[in-house]
This record gives sequence, structure tokens and C-alpha cells, in this order.
Amino acid sequence: RYEINSTYPFDGVIVSYVNDGSERDILKYRENYKNGKKHGLREKFNESGQLTSRYNYKNGENHGFFEEFYENGQLRHRSEYKNGESISSEGFHPNGELRYLSKSKNGEQVLRKTFDRRGNLLTNLSFPNGQIKGVSKEFHPNGQLKEEGVYTEGKKDGVWKSFHRNGRVYREQHWNKGKRIGTWKVFDLSGRDVSNSMYEGFFDDGQLEEKGRYVEGKKDGFWEWNNSVVYKTTGNYKNGKKEGLFETYIYGIRGSIMNYENDKLHGYSE
Repeated sequence: RYEINSTYPFDGVIVSYVNDGSERDILKYRENYKNGKKHGLREKFNESGQLTSRYNYKNGENHGFFEEFYENGQLRHRSEYKNGESISSEGFHPNGELRYLSKSKNGEQVLRKTFDRRGNLLTNLSFPNGQIKGVSKEFHPNGQLKEEGVYTEGKKDGVWKSFHRNGRVYREQHWNKGKRIGTWKVFDLSGRDVSNSMYEGFFDDGQLEEKGRYVEGKKDGFWEWNNSVVYKTTGNYKNGKKEGLFETYIYGIRGSIMNYENDKLHGYSE
């Protein structure tokens, strides 16, 4: 309920429509207010009139569930809030399998897990006191361990190991609270030490996945990656850090450019 030029805060429902060029008006969103603040359910719709998201509010703050949907109506994302503070967040693949799970406490993330389309665990991280701490594990889609290491005060510490999909060690790194130390080693699929030579990695179907040179276990010079038959990325490294232009191609057409200096984005990008 609201009167024009009234000094009282608005109470009631606001409904917004858009016109598709015909005589038909399409519902865009519908939301509830109390004492001039969002309170209760807010819903958004696409041009077909299908629900795309819905939120819940309490006195103007996120409270309860926030949900987003795929075009087929399948749940895409769901978060839970209490008095504006995030409690948990879930994402789902189009087939309904859990994509990620995140939990928060006192406004800080304390847990994050990611999963592939078949439900296999890919990443499992904990964040006590807002910083990553303890053992971190990441998995290949086939369930094999991909990477394992320890975080101390939010920084990589000790020996970190990465693994090929066949279970063999791919890379061995040494860290001291976020600083690279010692000798790093890299191994190919057969277990051969390629820490100071060209390296080629392949997908299970034999297609080239990545190619470049390692120097003392660190990427150096020109590298290329093939994420699929569609995507290709190229870029340069210097002593294990990104340096210069990194370009991504889609079906052979350049799609994006990012410029790096000392492993950080710098200057021109598109």
C-alpha cells in the first residue's frame, strides 16, 4: 500500500512488466516490501514467463534461500542466508549432480568442495579462521588424486605433489609458507624426469593437452594448452611465472588476451 507523495514507507507488492513488442505484457519480477524495505519473496522471470531466480529477504537483508534455475527449470544454484550473512552455497550441474558446496561461519568461508558431472570429488578445502589450513586434495574426473599438499596460515607449505591421471607423480614442489624453495621436479606419464626438458601431456584419448619446456622443474618459455578441440591457450613463462601475453583461441579465432608481469595481470587485456 502506498500513496503518491506519502511520507510513509511502502508496504505491499511491486510487480514489473516488459512489453515484447506485441500487445502482451510479460512479467519481469515480483517483490514484497515492508516499511520501505524488501521483505519476503522476490521472483524474477525470463521472456517466456519462466522463473529464473527467487530470493528471500528480511528487513532489506538476504534471509533464507536464494535460488537460480537453468532454462529447463532445473536448480542451478542455491544459497542460504541469515540476516544478510551467508551460511551455505550449492551449485548443480545441468544433470542435477552437485557441482560445488561451500559453507561459511561468521561471514568467512570455512569449507569448499567441488564435484564433476558424475559426482566424483574434485576439490576438498577447509578454511579455519578464514584462511586455508591443513591438507588440500584435488582429484581427476576418474577419481585419481590430482594434487595434494598442506596449507599453513593460508600459504602452501612443505612438499606438494601433483599426479597424472594414471596415478604417477607429475610434479613435486617444495614450499616454505608461500615461498618456493629447493629443487622442483617434473615427470612425464612414464615416470621419466623432465625437469629440464620439453614436456608434452596428453588426454586419455591421445590428444595433446599441454606442451612446453621446464627448467629446474619450472615452466619457462612458450607454452600451449588444448582444453578441447574448441579451445586453445598460448603464453610465456619466466622462471615459473606468467610473463607477457596469454591468448585464448576458440575454433582458431582469438577470443581473449591477457597480459602478465611477474605472474600478475598487468596492463592491456581484452
